[in-house]
Amino acid sequence: MEFSDFPLEIVYLIADSLELDSEISALSRTTRRLYNSLDSYLYQHNVRRYNSCALEWAALHGRASVTHKLLKAGAPPFATVYENMQPIWRLLMGTWMQMLSR
Repeated sequence: MEFSDFPLEIVYLIADSLELDSEISALSRTTRRLYNSLDSYLYQHNVRRYNSCALEWAALHGRASVTHKLLKAGAPPFATVYENMQPIWRLLMGTWMQMLSR
């Protein structure tokens, strides 16, 4: 049996043992099936283990799709992660700055 054919319950157990988001992301990119199964799990993992710190990153970089996935995974929209500005406002400011630079 190939790893890509493992039951999803086992794949989730393996993903649970991984510490870093980057490790789960790498695992999810090995096959389309694993990506479809682990994509939402990756965002839930960030919310649970890292207090949604990816939300601030996504907002700073204008990544609306990542922001949407994190909010769907349970990230609090008005949380302040590192600095005083809430991530949702960073996203709006980042989008506005991108529009100005065009």
